[in-house]
Amino acid sequence: MGISFGVEQQDGTKQLRDDISGWAFLETGASLAWTLAWLNAAMPRVLRGRSVFAPYLIPPTRHIKYMNARNQASTTTEK
Repeated sequence: MGISFGVEQQDGTKQLRDDISGWAFLETGASLAWTLAWLNAAMPRVLRGRSVFAPYLIPPTRHIKYMNARNQASTTTEK
């Protein structure tokens, strides 16, 4: 997934440039979908036995226990 920038000169001619790099702002209502598409393009092509998104969608039990303990500790220190 690459981005090409189009530069319009003062005389009205257009030039495509693919040597410009950096951040580009994309106004969209589907930022999560664009992020996932970018992640899919940026991830190295490695054969995996399961989806890389699975731990984010359904966290393993040990992560749930850790987050619950962390949340309880932060609520007790705030009181």
